[in-house]
This record gives sequence, structure tokens and C-alpha cells, in this order.
Amino acid sequence: MCEADLCGCKLSADEALALDYLLGILIGPDLSRALVRVRKDMEFSLLVSQYLERFSTGLADGGPIDDTMKAPRSEIWDAIHAQISTIRDS
Repeated sequence: MCEADLCGCKLSADEALALDYLLGILIGPDLSRALVRVRKDMEFSLLVSQYLERFSTGLADGGPIDDTMKAPRSEIWDAIHAQISTIRDS
């Protein structure tokens, strides 16, 4: 079975497929395969549901949200906006 490495965590092929499906990044045959598995494979469907619950509760990393997950300060957003405006106006 294939594995993927996500932030030092080894994922099985099914886990990687479930996450890709949940994130909406699958297209073509990969999306079709995932849709069939969600409908017909109870274990895969459960895996997708578990990841959905973890993401929807803010626990994608398996732990509580901490200070490192806060939004950037307003001055950072201002700098980003200035850069985008410069690129757009050029």
C-alpha cells in the first residue's frame, strides 16, 4: 500500500485519498474513484467522515488550536494588500 508523508505523519493511500477528496482537489478519474468509494466502501466513507469532523472542529492536527494558529496581525495584511495592489496596478 502506498503512503504519503504529511508534516511528518505517514498516511496510507486511503487516508491521502480521503483528505484529497475532502479538500476538493481531486479531478477526473481520481474524483470518480473517490465518489464511488464514498458510496460503496463503508470504511472509506467513515474515514472521510472522521477527517471532516476533525477539520470542522479545528482539530486537523489532532490537538487543540494554539497561539501559532492565529490569523496574521493587521500590519501583515496591510503589507500583503500593498503588494497585491502594486502587482495589479503594474
